[in-house]
Amino acid sequence: MRAFRHLSSRLAPWVALPCLVTAMAASALAVPDTTIGKDVVAATCNRCHGFDFVCNNLGQNVDWWKKTTKRMISNGAPISVEQAKDAAMYLAGLEKGASDICN
Repeated sequence: MRAFRHLSSRLAPWVALPCLVTAMAASALAVPDTTIGKDVVAATCNRCHGFDFVCNNLGQNVDWWKKTTKRMISNGAPISVEQAKDAAMYLAGLEKGASDICN
């Protein structure tokens, strides 16, 4: 029994390390990178309307923003479908009055 305790205490870091690395990687994957979406919004949304439209609608969920960006593309917004998804993810993550774009 004593040998088992000694062995288990020496193995614990080697068992815990892969678990920690896996958990860190999973959490990194769960948080989307919104940098691209922020860049799309900054470069394109105010071409046709001011940021007032965007700012007045912050707090909407991602589905609402996906529908809105799809509508904007059909109205001639110069972005790809992928860029629209990135913008929707970014905008859905902002609270009303977000200082990023609503100053």
